[in-house]
Amino acid sequence: MEPPRTIIVAGAGIAGLTTALILARQGRPVIIIERFDEPSEVGAGLQLSPNASRILFRLGLEERLRDQSHQPEAIRLVAGGRRTAITELPLGDLAESRWGAPYLTIHRGRLHAILWDAVKAEPQITIETGHAIVGIETDAVGPRAIVGGPDGEEDRWGHLVVGADGVRSAVRAAMPKGLPPRYTGEIAFRAVLKGPDALAKAAAAGIDTKSVSAFLAPSVHLVAYPLGGHRGVNLVANIAGNDPGPGWSEIFSAMTAQRAIGRISPALGEMAGDLNWLAWGLYAVAPRTPYIDPGGVALVGDAAHAMTPFAAQGAAMAIEDAAVLARCLKRWHGDRRAALLQYEAERRPRIARARRRGAFNHFVWHAPFPISLGRDIVLRARNGQNLLSDLDWLYGYDAGR
Repeated sequence: MEPPRTIIVAGAGIAGLTTALILARQGRPVIIIERFDEPSEVGAGLQLSPNASRILFRLGLEERLRDQSHQPEAIRLVAGGRRTAITELPLGDLAESRWGAPYLTIHRGRLHAILWDAVKAEPQITIETGHAIVGIETDAVGPRAIVGGPDGEEDRWGHLVVGADGVRSAVRAAMPKGLPPRYTGEIAFRAVLKGPDALAKAAAAGIDTKSVSAFLAPSVHLVAYPLGGHRGVNLVANIAGNDPGPGWSEIFSAMTAQRAIGRISPALGEMAGDLNWLAWGLYAVAPRTPYIDPGGVALVGDAAHAMTPFAAQGAAMAIEDAAVLARCLKRWHGDRRAALLQYEAERRPRIARARRRGAFNHFVWHAPFPISLGRDIVLRARNGQNLLSDLDWLYGYDAGR
């Protein structure tokens, strides 16, 4: 049997679409297997740091991304409900000049739509919706994906199967030593402040509508930023708690979110009371989970390394994964095993460092008194240039080179 050339990608979220697009631009035939009939990206906003936006720009998506996103002036850390920031990380043109690409905020749905349109226009990509990978086997020829659909199951042979199917990845579950996700003990409450007066309402509550603002309080924080494209202001609050699961009502979510945000400031709590909040239990994948099966399987994005969002790097790491995997496959040509081993060797230490950054942010942002007092003193003593230098390793990284 002649070895197949096709790359099979499980999942049509941001990770899967980016992976498929980069591989197709290398001239590789790609099949995307998506379990939903009409894939879309749930959630609200996300932050695209320069390490991610540079990759998407190289795919020819710069014009649409700039049109549909917002380029924040700064990241502001605010203690409680104060109007003055403890410290600010300057972004805008300065970030783009320093790191070679902009820091953007965008609605997840808009980013997904931009990628989806690009994928549909790519002749090397075939999309099969309403299907899901239910099993994988590997041998000397390559991986065999068992694909389930309305008419039953069928086998698909490929050069590589890429699991981009999220934190509850079926591809990861089919791999040797593939571990299930674990609940982190954290809940994210998400909402979007919409309408023609969204920016005015946000400003009245103390939110800088030109920047990313993180309001910090013991055991809770709120991140707020404009989405661009007149899509309002994204809000996400993180607190500790039991997994909300599907049984939580929107009313209970709204009450819990308002109570938690009200601990930061009364003005923010009052604003929160007028919004529809959705609760998301945050799950993570254990760091020891393998990213690859050298026989022909690779994981990207949350399927490989779902982590808490305190470094705002979930989407960025998935986009980086896609670029690194494609680069490794190109370097090693037909040597699939060598390419996969290099992919994991490159990604594992970087993901570990991003996890550590997120854990550090969580500790600092949720610090109780009097630790928070010391935090504020230290942060006020640091200027913007110091803060930029701290993030060169993260935002200045070029996964495609």
